[in-house]
Amino acid sequence: MSFTIYAENEEKQIHNDRYHGEREVTTYRKIKVHTNEAPPICEVTKNLERQKIDGFTYSGTIIRLRLDEIELMQCRVIDKDTSNVDEILNFLQKEGYDPTQQPPAVVKFRGKYYLINGHHQYDALKKRGQTLWIFDLYDYDGIDDPHIFESLLKGLGKRINLVGSPPKKDQTPKELGQGYVLELKNNFERTGIAFLEYDKDTGAPIPISKDSLRRILIRDGFTSRWDEAMGGGKASVYTRIFKFIMAWDTHNTISGIRSFDDIRRNKILKTGKFKENGKDTIDGMKGYVQSTNDPDSRIARCFGYIISNPFKCRILSYSTVTDDADAILKNEESLRKGLYKMYVQSIKAHNLSLPDIDEKKHTVEQVRKFTPAAIMSRKDFEKLYEWWAVSQLDDEEGEVIQRKSIYE
Repeated sequence: MSFTIYAENEEKQIHNDRYHGEREVTTYRKIKVHTNEAPPICEVTKNLERQKIDGFTYSGTIIRLRLDEIELMQCRVIDKDTSNVDEILNFLQKEGYDPTQQPPAVVKFRGKYYLINGHHQYDALKKRGQTLWIFDLYDYDGIDDPHIFESLLKGLGKRINLVGSPPKKDQTPKELGQGYVLELKNNFERTGIAFLEYDKDTGAPIPISKDSLRRILIRDGFTSRWDEAMGGGKASVYTRIFKFIMAWDTHNTISGIRSFDDIRRNKILKTGKFKENGKDTIDGMKGYVQSTNDPDSRIARCFGYIISNPFKCRILSYSTVTDDADAILKNEESLRKGLYKMYVQSIKAHNLSLPDIDEKKHTVEQVRKFTPAAIMSRKDFEKLYEWWAVSQLDDEEGEVIQRKSIYE
């Protein structure tokens, strides 16, 4: 037997069974919110646990703000995931606001509100046309310095996501490691000192060391997910990322990788210079769009693009790798080298299948037909196609970039 009691958006269901007796189960309904309104501030939202680090304290207040009042200071080293933004948007449209989820958080610094976490949710709200929303308000009581403020804000953003309720788009350990390395490089370039933390009394940078890095990983909540004390795979992840960060000066490329989403795809294809599925480009080539992930599995497909067309084809490549800029270039190079290798193998296989020729017994046409084919050079083979890549790395400008021959 059960019955339901309603209060605000709260539902209390009284269950009665012979095993547990009578007990109360509380659930909370989703709330539909108009784009010109902010969600109501519910008791269940107020009672959620909040995170803190030195310098930032939760004020105990949830405030309503216009989205255009908020400054962004992204703590991720990679682009936000547009598919995750769309997922949040779809949930808001269909289900509504969930009061059991922690609101995004802001802090006021020098008269401006800065977003601490909830960057994907913020983008979904903007995409929806939302003008108002509710935010946890944090107080900043650290040293009045923008660099110190930014460093601590990013640390709190990580901690909220790692220790609190997991965000809809979790950062991987490698992505977090990339973020720390990028911060170390930026600090070294700016000050001549590689560091991740400041002395809380003087504001002086504390040079990176094993002890300093351990403090940072504890401060930011990394050790709530991966730690030496946890043993097994979680301990090995901690050790691997720790070593990766400590070797910050040996990493050549730490990139803010731009994603290739549907918006960018449509924008590029609309120019007519690039097409998908062998359709004609504006200048008469056959166009294809190809991922370079797992290059070995894609060589045969790309080879088919090239040899199935009487005219040159144009291939536009992209990658969904989000945490390793070097891997994007290596995968692309591996795929293109694999194309030439497959071409050479196909010519050799063709030549082995030819019958023996006796010029005295065969006509000139037969001799010509059964003469082994010559193998083109790598450079000549690459003249059969154009290879372009979606611009996804820091030093690549515009939407696309043409790749030169990998053999020059």
